[in-house]
Amino acid sequence: MMKYALSLTLRESAVDQMLHVHCLVLASDAIWEMLYEGDTHPQLLDVCDVLSSIVNAIKRGYTTKCNNLHLSQHCIRLVHVLGRLMTTEDERSSIRQHVDALVRTGYRAARNGDSFLHTAVRQASSLFSDARVLHVASRLAVELLLEAGAPVNAVNHKGDTPLHLAVFSQPAIMRGDDKDWSEIIDALLKHGAHVDMANKVGKTVQDFLPADVVFKHTSLACLAARAVRASELPYRGILPTRLADFVDEH
Repeated sequence: MMKYALSLTLRESAVDQMLHVHCLVLASDAIWEMLYEGDTHPQLLDVCDVLSSIVNAIKRGYTTKCNNLHLSQHCIRLVHVLGRLMTTEDERSSIRQHVDALVRTGYRAARNGDSFLHTAVRQASSLFSDARVLHVASRLAVELLLEAGAPVNAVNHKGDTPLHLAVFSQPAIMRGDDKDWSEIIDALLKHGAHVDMANKVGKTVQDFLPADVVFKHTSLACLAARAVRASELPYRGILPTRLADFVDEH
């Protein structure tokens, strides 16, 4: 299936484009099954080729009619597999280039506006079908996406950042019960995730994190933005648009 998907000669018809994407999704499934249930592991180059083909399909617009395929989950599966297979710094450098290309597509899931980083931290998504890892976000995928420059404060249709999803999906991290989830939270914070960004219903993560963590990761800029909002000072049309947007987020 992998070789067939990669060897398809693409034409411009919508049917051909959808067939190509469907085959790449099936190839992703085959790679996943090989990793967790097969007798042999997938080859690193094959995984890179499938991910690269998906990136090209996204760039060409072939995925716009394939919203029901949960393409984001399949991409994160592949990134997770790459993280599992890499053993050398050269391999890590090569993988980072592929993940960087994926991030730069700017792809969002049509149904919820999730970025790839959102998908990587979602708990109990359809990302992992294997029962052993059903409720585990991929720390490897999160780390590789962040290293590739995935926007850490991107918001989905509900205004949730990846940090919102990570914190609200797994409250056990507050008790230190889950090392992987704690490390995911730490990675997001170290890459600049804002603890005081509010989603569309006004929820922030700062009330759900330890006080010392909130203090450590609250910048003066965040405090100033919150002060402007609290004082109800007019700022739209006065501050530059980008700065006004930053105030809106607080």
